[in-house]
Amino acid sequence: MNKNINNRPQLRFPEFDGDWEVKRLGEAAKITTGSTPSTSIKEYYNGLYNFVSPADIQGNRYVKKTIKTLTGIGVSKGRAIKKNSVVFVCIGSTIGKTAQVIEECITNQQINSLDGFDNYDNDFLFTLLEFNGKRIKLLAGVQAVPQINKTDFSNLIFPFPTLPEQKKIAHFFTTIDQKINQLQEKQKALEQYKKGVMQQIFSQKIRFKDDNGNDFPEWKVKKLGEIG
Repeated sequence: MNKNINNRPQLRFPEFDGDWEVKRLGEAAKITTGSTPSTSIKEYYNGLYNFVSPADIQGNRYVKKTIKTLTGIGVSKGRAIKKNSVVFVCIGSTIGKTAQVIEECITNQQINSLDGFDNYDNDFLFTLLEFNGKRIKLLAGVQAVPQINKTDFSNLIFPFPTLPEQKKIAHFFTTIDQKINQLQEKQKALEQYKKGVMQQIFSQKIRFKDDNGNDFPEWKVKKLGEIG
């Protein structure tokens, strides 16, 4: 996927010019492979800290709440990653899923986390990996457990603009993601509203009236085969 890299994009903000610099991913960010604290020790789990796994990345950009959580002792048994770090699934059928964490936490071993160095923006890294996720997944090939090891992941080559242009690009896409998130939240609220109203209507707790304000006739009990 790194052959014939285009380091001068066709579409860019007008205040920027010049070639982007080609770098290995490991040159742009500190990469941390996660690990799982012993599941046999109960004191490690059901605490206040997020423990990120691929199951927590379901099209959501930000991981706000995880299925499993850890105590402070549990977190100390893993490799902590910083707030706003990018998390990328590198093992299993969901290779390529990408997100960002909103607080310091740890991940399981299926995830590589990235924290950009001084001249590299985490929000830009998220967008870069989100865009390239499917192509990166192809590198895993066909095997029983698809996997991209940390060395190969770190050696992936991408073109990078200067930090000001990274931030401009990242801000543009972050704004879009925020609007998407708002729409998703509205969708969830409407779905919950719909379920509640359906329950009340089909239990006949609430009834509509006709155009004259009169009650409709009582419902009749029928077998499904009698109506269609």
